Amino acid sequence: MNWEAVGIIAEVVAALGVIITLIYLAVQIRQSTEQSKLSSAQAVDTSNMLAFDPIYVPENSVIWTKGHSDPKSLNDHEIQMFKMFMTRLFVASFNTTSLHYSRGMIDEELYRVQARYYRSLVSTPGGSQWYRENRQLLYHETQVQLDKTDYQPGTRSA
Repeated sequence: MNWEAVGIIAEVVAALGVIITLIYLAVQIRQSTEQSKLSSAQAVDTSNMLAFDPIYVPENSVIWTKGHSDPKSLNDHEIQMFKMFMTRLFVASFNTTSLHYSRGMIDEELYRVQARYYRSLVSTPGGSQWYRENRQLLYHETQVQLDKTDYQPGTRSA
């Protein structure tokens, strides 16, 4: 048997092994990234559900509605409740969503929908007042998205 031929065959087999390993690793990394994004999307959903939970109580729902449409009609207690609802939503929920998005962990479409909804909340009379007074509580990415007049895909901030 020719040792030179055996050496060439061994090199070809080794090269194929490296190629197969690289393909396998690429597939594993892609699957891991997708799983991480799905986990982040689930975390966003959970965060939103928890943030909105108190608003579903009937008395709080009235405060929420009046706070957005006519904040001057709220008494002192209701004003504080509305501010707590807004802070909970934006600081605990949308901040997290924005952070995940800025790190590439949230799908573009999911973030676009979230950003549009949260912008609608700060465009109401009560929401805009809260935002002016509490903007500094929010991450830069959150502020950038809330300040946009219309979300444009592919405009992730650094």
